Amino acid sequence: MACSAYATTSIIPFDTGRSYVVRSLPLERTEYRFEDSMGRTEKDKAFLNQFETLFLAASKGDLATCKGVVDQGFRDFNAYSVGRFGTGGGSSLDNISPLQIAQDRGHTEVAEFFKKFMSEKYSPQAYDSELDLHLQQLDAAMKGIFSLTLDLDEERPTPPKINNTRPVKSALPIPEILNQSSNHVLLKRPDRIQIDEKGLTRYATSQKIEVLIEELKERGPLIALGKIGPGCYVNDASKLDGKFCGEELYGWKPGATRKESSKQNCLLIIGAKKNEDRELVYFVLSQDMTANQDSSIREHKPSNKVYVTSHKTFSSYLSELYPCTSLVEGGYIQMLCSMPLDSILKEREAECKAIGQKAFNEFKEKSGGNSFAAKEAVQDLCDSILSIAKDGALRKRYVESAWGGIGDDNWRWHG
Repeated sequence: MACSAYATTSIIPFDTGRSYVVRSLPLERTEYRFEDSMGRTEKDKAFLNQFETLFLAASKGDLATCKGVVDQGFRDFNAYSVGRFGTGGGSSLDNISPLQIAQDRGHTEVAEFFKKFMSEKYSPQAYDSELDLHLQQLDAAMKGIFSLTLDLDEERPTPPKINNTRPVKSALPIPEILNQSSNHVLLKRPDRIQIDEKGLTRYATSQKIEVLIEELKERGPLIALGKIGPGCYVNDASKLDGKFCGEELYGWKPGATRKESSKQNCLLIIGAKKNEDRELVYFVLSQDMTANQDSSIREHKPSNKVYVTSHKTFSSYLSELYPCTSLVEGGYIQMLCSMPLDSILKEREAECKAIGQKAFNEFKEKSGGNSFAAKEAVQDLCDSILSIAKDGALRKRYVESAWGGIGDDNWRWHG
C-alpha cells in the first residue's frame, strides 16, 4: 500500500521503511528538497541519527552522550519512534520519547537535563500577561460552540479508560467497545463519524493485525478505502453462521471468485480478531456526506450490514486508512478560522494563544493527564487549518507562531 504520509518531515522513515520517527515540534516550512526516494531531506536523515543516538543514551542514563547530541542542536526531546527498537511482534519502546524513557527508567539527571533546555526558552513565566484573562473569556465562548456540536451527537458514549503510557490521541470521542480481549476488539457502530484524510495510522506502516486491534481500541473506528467487500466479487455475500455482537454477519467463503475489475469501497472498520489459525477484519460500508469537497475533514455515515473478511484480503486490497477526528476539535478550528488573518499576530495574538492553551488543557484532561496525547491533538488541530480555511497555508503559519510556549512542563510548542 502506498503511504503518502512520508511526503512531509513530521514523520521520517528509517531506511527499512517499516519504522519511523514522529517529530513533536512544529516543522520548518522553508525547505522541501527531498534527497531520496523516501521523501527525506539531509536534515531529516541527520535528525534520525541524532534521535536514535539520544534515545539509546537516554535509556541507559548516558548523560555525556545526551549532552553531545544536544550540543549538535537537537532539541526534540518528545519525538518518538514506531517499530525501530522492537524485537519482532511489537515493542514496549514504541511511542516513547527520550524524555519519557529517561523518566521511566529513573535516569533523573538525564530527564532534568532535557527539561532544562525545554524550560529555559518556553517557561510559563514567558507567557503573555494577558493569557489567563483570555482563557477565562474563552470559557463562555467555547461552551456555546460545544453545545452546538454536542446537540448533533446526543448519544455519544463515554470513552473507555485507556493506558496513558502511549501518546495516543485519546481525547477523541471513541465509540463504545462492545467486546475486547488481548487478541480482538469489536466496536459499536456510530451513527456518523468524522475522519481526517491527512491523519496517520500506525497500521499503514506495520500492516500487522496486532497493530490494527490496538489502534481500534485506542482511536475507535477507522475509515478505509480499497477493493474490499460488495462489488468486488462475482457473487454476493452470504449470511454466515457467526454473529457480530448479536447482529447478522455477511462474508465470502475462502476461494470466492473476485471480479477482474471493480471500484473501491469506502469502509468503516469496526473490529478485528486474531485466532490461532485466522485473522479477521469486520466492517460496514460508509458514505461520505461532507458538503465541502475541498476539506480533508470528512463526515461519514455508516450503513447497517456488517461484513467480515480475512486480514490477508484486507491488507492486500487496502489503499488508504484514516483515523477519526473530534467534534471538540471542530469548535477550536471554528474559532481559529473565524479570526481576521492579520489580527492573529497583532491585537488578537494573546487570544489565539489562549485558544491553543485551552485546547491543550482540555485534551490533556480528557486523556487522563497525558501530555503527549494532548500534544498530538493540538498538532492535528493546527494541521487541520491548512485544509479548512481558504487562507489555510498562511493562517496555519500565523497560528504556529502565536502558539509559541503553549503546553506544560512535559512539552512546549516551539513557535
